[in-house]
Amino acid sequence: MILKKLSYTILISLFIVVGCENSNEIKKRDGLIVYQEAQISWIRNFNPLSPAGSARWPTLSGIYEPLFIYNSITGEYVPWLALDYTWEKGNKVLKMLIRKGVKWSDGEPFSAEDVAFTFNIKRKHRALDTRDSWGYLKEVVAMSDTIVKFEFKRIYVPGFDALATQSIVAKHIWDKIDDPVKFSNPSPVGTGPFTEIIRFDSQLWELGKNPNYWQKGKPQINKLIFPTYPSNEQVTLALLSGNLDWAGAFIPAVDRVFVSKDTVHHKYWFPLTGHTTFLHTNTKHPILSDVRVRKAISYAIDRELVVKVGMYDYTEPAHVSGVSGPMSKWHSPYLDQAENWTTYDPGKANMLLDGAGFIKDETGLRYTTDGHI
Repeated sequence: MILKKLSYTILISLFIVVGCENSNEIKKRDGLIVYQEAQISWIRNFNPLSPAGSARWPTLSGIYEPLFIYNSITGEYVPWLALDYTWEKGNKVLKMLIRKGVKWSDGEPFSAEDVAFTFNIKRKHRALDTRDSWGYLKEVVAMSDTIVKFEFKRIYVPGFDALATQSIVAKHIWDKIDDPVKFSNPSPVGTGPFTEIIRFDSQLWELGKNPNYWQKGKPQINKLIFPTYPSNEQVTLALLSGNLDWAGAFIPAVDRVFVSKDTVHHKYWFPLTGHTTFLHTNTKHPILSDVRVRKAISYAIDRELVVKVGMYDYTEPAHVSGVSGPMSKWHSPYLDQAENWTTYDPGKANMLLDGAGFIKDETGLRYTTDGHI
């Protein structure tokens, strides 16, 4: 592994009140101007089940909510549309307690029937089952308005994540859709905090808050406004000019370029919740099959330099275990005494290659005994 990626999220003060340069029609803002997707023009798609992953942000979680939300910092599942769960019959049956009092944005009541329907529509249209839940599920049924039962073909506890984080759709809407795989769902009906499509143009769209949201008093923002920005450079300029409130984007030298322009209101947050970047080697290759060669390659990588030059010091090199950042609590104590072959040590890299029989010429290139580089 080389380094730990971050979720690049720029949190900008909501107190700057100016117009959006992408639309002269926005004279004042009563919402939050947001950048999350790099797009030249918008396509109206709010299908949370879309196998192509082409639905607009925040269709998942923002418009359509899951049963539980996974907290990647704590490793816990936070109750959302479901309040609790229990495993039964030797972990071959999972039951979830569904939250009462939730309504869809059109005012219809939400229940366990919607949950069961969502999973069964994925069973009928397997292209929607992108995490292959029906590879281990036998059936999903609503036992009452507040209890849904998942019965497994075989024990597969890791499948809980796909079930718990599935966005739920409304049965009374989707049971009328002939082809949910191709359905773009232009006017969504969800349980999330933002559900109302106020306007939708190719260069700008607006998402209003759900009038029936189950969390009373939320959201406190009337709407989200999404102009198009195809590149990070344009996003940076929009942030600096006050034409964006919140953005998930990479800004080089963010303290100098962005924060220094308004230290009171310009803020950012780089949580260590992204993915780890790995360097994979083909161990079936005759050269790479030698563990000394693989370790030599690792010792020859200056991860601190990669972080400094490639990531502007926004992150840190990954731990030798591959488990980094908030997951460090899983480290075994013996790792502190074990060999750390992710440290930069060209001397040790050369020693390992010498031991593996690779000949070094005057330019520093290494050759096998038969003359191959």
